[in-house]
Amino acid sequence: MVRVRNLISPNGNTIPNQFEIEVGNWVVFQSYETIIGAYNRGSGELLLLDGAGEFSRTTSKYLYIWLQDNGFNITNKKELLKIREIYGDNVKWVRDQFHIEKAVERGN
Repeated sequence: MVRVRNLISPNGNTIPNQFEIEVGNWVVFQSYETIIGAYNRGSGELLLLDGAGEFSRTTSKYLYIWLQDNGFNITNKKELLKIREIYGDNVKWVRDQFHIEKAVERGN
């Protein structure tokens, strides 16, 4: 089953164009039409779109909130660029959203 919801701001408001999609163990962050990242709650694997440190201010803001909601204490670009150093080999940068989509479809 797939569940899609808008992200919620820290003050409780629904955030347009920022989505969390749940598919099995995977939780996917999508900003507008682009899948930015996916986190597997079962394996602890985190996939992030390469270049995530270069997204718009708005997308970056909600990426950090999404990461925090999923247990990653990342609050800025500097920390994001060091996320593998902080959290280890379960964090993977992928070159396009196709790789994230395929991992989620496989369910692993």
